[in-house]
Amino acid sequence: MLDRLSQYGFKKYILENLPITEQIELFYDADFVIGTHGAGLSNLVFSRKARVLELFPTGYILPHYYYLSKSTNNNYAY
Repeated sequence: MLDRLSQYGFKKYILENLPITEQIELFYDADFVIGTHGAGLSNLVFSRKARVLELFPTGYILPHYYYLSKSTNNNYAY
């Protein structure tokens, strides 16, 4: 999946390896965010009108980041 997405300019980031200031900048400037359900998506609070694709490793969906995306005017899909 990452190989295919990199053809379109997507980059992989491991948020736990970045200082919070860099995480804020990444999400603030992001046009697209693709990530698995987890604490890193809390940074969506810093996004402004990003397109969000949340991936779930489980067989069920949790609405946390849907509501966060709606409250910050991000376009959300799962």
